[in-house]
Amino acid sequence: MSESLLLIGEPNNGAREIYETSLLLGYRPVFVLADGGAVPGGWDQYCWETLPHELKNYPAFLAAAIIPEELRSLRIDRRWLVAEQRAIADAAAHGVSNWTTLVHPSAQVSQSAEIGRGVFIGPLASVSSSARVGDFAVVGRNSSLGHDSTLGDFSRLGPGAVVPGAVTIGAGVVIGPAATVINGIRIGDGVLVGAGSVVTRHIRRPIQVMGNPARPLRRPLSMVRRALKRVTRRSLIKAGLYGRARDAYRRKFG
Repeated sequence: MSESLLLIGEPNNGAREIYETSLLLGYRPVFVLADGGAVPGGWDQYCWETLPHELKNYPAFLAAAIIPEELRSLRIDRRWLVAEQRAIADAAAHGVSNWTTLVHPSAQVSQSAEIGRGVFIGPLASVSSSARVGDFAVVGRNSSLGHDSTLGDFSRLGPGAVVPGAVTIGAGVVIGPAATVINGIRIGDGVLVGAGSVVTRHIRRPIQVMGNPARPLRRPLSMVRRALKRVTRRSLIKAGLYGRARDAYRRKFG
């Protein structure tokens, strides 16, 4: 009989890949939801109140570890991180703490790599020698983590992302699908890298970057202010109010 695997928290669109990987590894996946939750599709499921006590000692994994497609596009937010931390807290409150790691059979992981708990390494992914993957991190489908690189706790490599050697990635970072990081780059905590971006410089602040080369998504305040001035001046002239409103306009925008 297969050993049960508890999939904790509300599943998202990426949960099927986790579910299928657990089956390939010989587990019998069981979803454990907050009270009142439900999983469509007929999958085995419990709420915390109905979970048999003997199942609490079985290995556990986050059902929403893979960020769904709507959050893996150019614009990414941090809702997934809040949901994961809530699921971990719920599990701890109910006596579940045996977090396991899922490595897809087609993935390649070096024997010298250090893999944390609750990690998911997807199909065709690779983790090279002396690399470190932090707790509850994800190395997505067909992505790669190079030698001597670090992927921090709760960080994500999207499908097809390339991280070469000696790169340091902090906690809670998302490297979007098909994004590339140049050798030796340091990326701080909470950074969001858009899909297809190429990171060529160190990023220390928790910002969102995108493009080739990757730049902050938000334009500098001075550029926004100048654009606002031009738009405001044109609208005032068109309305015939530019002369009367000039003093107020200058006090407001300088």
